[in-house]
Amino acid sequence: MNKQSKYNYFVPYKYKVIYYNGMTRNSILLSQQEHTKIQEQFADPISFELGFPTVFEQFKDWGFFVDEAIDELDMFRYRENLNKWQNRNFHLVVVTNFDTNLGFPYYIEPLNRNRMPDFLTVLKKHIQQMINCEKISSICIEWTGGESLLNFDDFIEPVVKYTRKSCLKAGVPFHCQIETNGTLLNNHIIEKCKALDIACFKIKLIGNEAKHDKVLHEKGLPTFRLICNNIKQLCLQIPTCFVFLTFESSINKYDSELKQLASFFPLKIRNQIRINLQISTIDTLENAIQKTINFKYKLIEKALGFNQNMVDNEQNWKELIYHRDFQHTLIFNGEVHSGTTTITSSKDSIGTMLSEKGEIKWDIQKRSKLLGSRWYENEWCLNCNYLPLLSEICHRRSLPFGGTKHSIERTCILKTKQFSVDSIVVADYQAKELKVL
Repeated sequence: MNKQSKYNYFVPYKYKVIYYNGMTRNSILLSQQEHTKIQEQFADPISFELGFPTVFEQFKDWGFFVDEAIDELDMFRYRENLNKWQNRNFHLVVVTNFDTNLGFPYYIEPLNRNRMPDFLTVLKKHIQQMINCEKISSICIEWTGGESLLNFDDFIEPVVKYTRKSCLKAGVPFHCQIETNGTLLNNHIIEKCKALDIACFKIKLIGNEAKHDKVLHEKGLPTFRLICNNIKQLCLQIPTCFVFLTFESSINKYDSELKQLASFFPLKIRNQIRINLQISTIDTLENAIQKTINFKYKLIEKALGFNQNMVDNEQNWKELIYHRDFQHTLIFNGEVHSGTTTITSSKDSIGTMLSEKGEIKWDIQKRSKLLGSRWYENEWCLNCNYLPLLSEICHRRSLPFGGTKHSIERTCILKTKQFSVDSIVVADYQAKELKVL
């Protein structure tokens, strides 16, 4: 006896339909007529197997059907454990400061603001240790802070140079990205980023021009147009760069405000900008309304010429996999925090840096609780039909030490404003098409 897999997806694509299985990642493209006939067979696996045994076995080999006795969640758990031990991609977030040049504090909770002596040297040693001792297969460094570019010349530049040289020697791929408010992205910084091959930037606008300038001003001076102009110059001077631009709006104004935002960027550079639309009231909306907004937003975004890739850099989405073993945040004060979670308190630290060799002294109790738990072992995730498809992304958004069903539901990536599961299926299918060609 066989049953249809829980993780089958049927996605419209160029007037046809992609059949895709999230567990095996196998896919096939069928015409609308073929899709209609096959769906009749999918509805009754027994008749399908008896009537068309050869076709049925092919679909079963692809993963669209499984034995009744098989628990696909157990298959998923096995795959996750295997990936955990085989994956050695290293994602390091570095908080350079808690300062800002704007009129809005990024960190308002009590935090240790004392810089660790020789933190620059310690950070370099830590990176070298991860390359030499932990045998990482790739490294991504993400720079953040109150305003990370305040420490570009004395901190970011020397570490990027050192890391790139070390990675080149060891044959380890290196990727770098900067989170910034965008006001300091002047020609001096852009030229240095180009020389350092830094091509990924995360920037945020707090609403339209009037709202943004009211909240994020530089000593009373407006910053919205400055940031937009800096983004424009960045994209023009570094044609390979990618800007992940978060833009806050409201349910009644996002249409007009997106069009107004687009006017600040020439059409030829908009494909270098990925808009992350945030609607403040989205959490209170019904799911159907959210989907309507998402769909309409995607059409507007496409019409305006903005980039629609799901990931925020040039790598393929499947390569962006970091397990919690090799994903942590280092703060300039020497604290180590888990994953890439927002830093709110020194009490959340799970370790401290040791200056001698760049090693980390872990809080064993906290780290055991963190790494000993499985991010997906909760009712919300286990019931998700997209669990195997989105697992590489979802685990990075999971709460560090668990959470209630409500808190997990609120952080679910399917609640993200412009996220599209179909885009993943289509992207993977297109990638396989290119390989065949």
